[in-house]
Amino acid sequence: MGIVALLLLAGAAWFWYVWFGRDPKVVYSLDFPKSSGASAFYELIAPGRLLSVKNQHVTLMDATQQISLWSVPVPAGADDSYAAPRVIATTNDIWVAWSAQLMRIDRQSGAQKQLSIPDPIINIATGDHMILVLSGNSATNQVVTQFSLPDGATQTEEIGLSTRSNTPANPAEAVVVRESAAASAPAQDTSGLPGAVLTKNLSFQPRANLVRREMSFEDVPSPLFDAGANAIWFQTRLLERREIRREAMKKPAGKSVLDNPNVTASQGLDLAEEMANNAQRERTGGVDIVDVSRYQVTLYRLFAPAVPDWTGEVIGPPEIVPLKTVDLLVAGTSILAFDKNNKKLWDAKLTFPYSSGRDFEHTGPPCLETGDALYFADKGMLTRFDPSTGNVRWRLTSVGISAVQADDRGRLYLDTTTLGPDTIQYSQQISLHDRDLRVIMQVDPANGNILWRSDFPGSSYHCLVSGKFLYSSRAWQTQDALRLEEGPDTHFTFKLLQPADGKMIWNHVLDNKHFVKAEVQQNWILLQFEDQVAVMKFFSL
Repeated sequence: MGIVALLLLAGAAWFWYVWFGRDPKVVYSLDFPKSSGASAFYELIAPGRLLSVKNQHVTLMDATQQISLWSVPVPAGADDSYAAPRVIATTNDIWVAWSAQLMRIDRQSGAQKQLSIPDPIINIATGDHMILVLSGNSATNQVVTQFSLPDGATQTEEIGLSTRSNTPANPAEAVVVRESAAASAPAQDTSGLPGAVLTKNLSFQPRANLVRREMSFEDVPSPLFDAGANAIWFQTRLLERREIRREAMKKPAGKSVLDNPNVTASQGLDLAEEMANNAQRERTGGVDIVDVSRYQVTLYRLFAPAVPDWTGEVIGPPEIVPLKTVDLLVAGTSILAFDKNNKKLWDAKLTFPYSSGRDFEHTGPPCLETGDALYFADKGMLTRFDPSTGNVRWRLTSVGISAVQADDRGRLYLDTTTLGPDTIQYSQQISLHDRDLRVIMQVDPANGNILWRSDFPGSSYHCLVSGKFLYSSRAWQTQDALRLEEGPDTHFTFKLLQPADGKMIWNHVLDNKHFVKAEVQQNWILLQFEDQVAVMKFFSL
């Protein structure tokens, strides 16, 4: 009888867990006017801990108890865009960064800690290992201040700008002089090192215990990057402008629908598509202009005085992508890998051009480095490289990959689309028959085989991974033909999926809510809409 009772109890517990315990429950919810929703920022910095930046205050809440733990005012002079700060939460501190303001707040007490930043802030770059602050006067001297994470230890390196006697019209011809407070030895001639540039002593007298180095500089918005072991100052210079004009629309095939005086209802979609493409061709000429200019690139390693600089040429607009053990220089269809000491490890060719990292402002570029693999996605293909040699293990054709993620068991997930490779060549072609539908794929990291794909693609479909949990968010619109004056209806679903096969465990559905963002921390979920923010939690074994 005891054994039977235990079995019944276990069965009842399992029934409760499967049918009720795993369903998400709202533990905190706040409604607000739509007009203020766009200026409110929320982030789930840890399970049960909700940070908000609104009404010129930074507030930390206990979502379970629905109480405010502390609230501090945003300092005067902070950026007016309170809706999009960058937040980094460490064990002891919470860092909140705007474009020209940085706060360091004690995580437990909410006390604001003083930061020693010389002169006005020009730019802030955040990463997993450090926060980099560029400050000073853009016309004279600038200082890069590094706050290492999580301890907040500070280092500075000075960037001094001067101009030649004949000041050029192109800012790329400006001269930059770097001073490192960590260096005390005189500059050394490193011209014999591969990829290095000659270090020069300038005519004026340097400060005591400072080494000044000459380098070209183009005033780009974000030249600083967290590279883990050090920081990268990324400089580009246009050497020769080149462009290629490429046909980006298909030539009309067959007889035009517009020539038919008796267009039927079944041809309505064809007629709308042809009219849209005619308007597109009149507006753009039906061609893409591809930048294949020659650029000179220099990588400077800040806070690493013994590391030589690297200078080389690339074809196409260059971008830097720092990863765990290597840093990638990507330009057009070329990819170059460097170690943290500026040593070039390998170079490779991509199948399609690389989409600019500016297209992935919120998610970062679609690449991932794991212990033994480097995954990189161009416009139409995911490639697995060996991080140390650049050898290609496999390639997977998929157009429009926007994110590459892995869970705590090494399973690989892609945010991608149902589009075909011809949409890359004919990028301006409008097709009302083949819609750009986003899907989630799980890919075998060993061979690149697709293990499963989401069954219900959507116009906005994203994968979220946290620990062992796999989620998907989907937003789309429908239009009722009888209510055209009211506009389209919006729909939003948030699902918990089984990593093994992608099958749905539960589905949270909301209609007519303008979706802003979703975040996850293990089994805690943050959903923000234009007029509401909600924190949910579900029970997990």
